[in-house]
Amino acid sequence: MNPLINGLTNHDAQIITLSNIFIFILRHVFSYTRKIDSNSISKFTFLLSFENWEDVFLEENVNIIFNNFLNTYLRIFYANFPITKS
Repeated sequence: MNPLINGLTNHDAQIITLSNIFIFILRHVFSYTRKIDSNSISKFTFLLSFENWEDVFLEENVNIIFNNFLNTYLRIFYANFPITKS
């Protein structure tokens, strides 16, 4: 370790030099995707059409309205478009 006087504070910075560092490269790289096709989109819109949305339309607080809508939407979205690992 070597001190570095940077003049910014009353403390000196410390510099550490590391040598012989080995970086291991992972050979298994995975990607995560969602399968979105015309069939899954049709099912998604079909299930959205059967939602009551009463908790959205009867509420007066805009934050609660948004959260209720988003919770319902994401529940159906995640059910129809699951994440797949490849």
